[in-house]
Amino acid sequence: MHRTQNPLRALLVFAVFCLLTFPQTALAADEKPGNIASEWIMVPVAGQEDEFEAALKAHVAWRKQAGDPFSWRMYQPVVGKDLTYYVIRSGGHHWADLDAEEAWSTKSKASEEFGRSVGPHVARYEHYLSEVDPDLSNWKGSESYKFYGVSHRNIKPGGWSKVKAAIEAVKKAAVEQSWTEHWAVSFRIGGHGGMSLVNGFSDYADMADPEMSAAALLAKSLGSEDAARAVLEDFGANVENTTYTVMRYRADLSTPE
Repeated sequence: MHRTQNPLRALLVFAVFCLLTFPQTALAADEKPGNIASEWIMVPVAGQEDEFEAALKAHVAWRKQAGDPFSWRMYQPVVGKDLTYYVIRSGGHHWADLDAEEAWSTKSKASEEFGRSVGPHVARYEHYLSEVDPDLSNWKGSESYKFYGVSHRNIKPGGWSKVKAAIEAVKKAAVEQSWTEHWAVSFRIGGHGGMSLVNGFSDYADMADPEMSAAALLAKSLGSEDAARAVLEDFGANVENTTYTVMRYRADLSTPE
């Protein structure tokens, strides 16, 4: 069964794009990465996609040269009914880093520069923050990832404890048995909110189901198929409004190395 149709597999097809999937801000040797990400969604003016990309590429290069404390990574959806938007994210931040970024933006007049160069080619903007939960994540990041499977879910009122327990059970089993699957969990701040789950892939072949299914993994960890089924049912009964897409990383539009 395909990963997006199996609820327990879908539990592990984890968003966009959490802090753990993106390059970190430069840190002092004794400083740990933060768990906050800033995410922009932009829809180009119809027919101006090429102009938008050229302007965006030039703008991120300008930002680096001007000393932007954030690095930005760009993504485009490759599946779904809406393929017209771009996701622009920077992760690994502490809350105070957002103040530093805002101060730099004001001083450098970055907003004015963006409005002059990229703005004329953008039809619509959205901006969100997200916060990663490292206790629920089991990420094995890699610079080789070209795609990210992203699932967004809303948690039903009163259902968080069951959802949290289900993810914790899967993480415990995955660590115990060195499972090949990995994921990150974040929560969107702004808009409709909700939980995002993301998984990275090196190529399309990497999206195939693992040799050991999540159901088998849980059954082995919990001691029975019935116990594994109960975890699956608890998770599925307490989430709703699931959306899923696969995003392609656009290195050519991201902050230059």
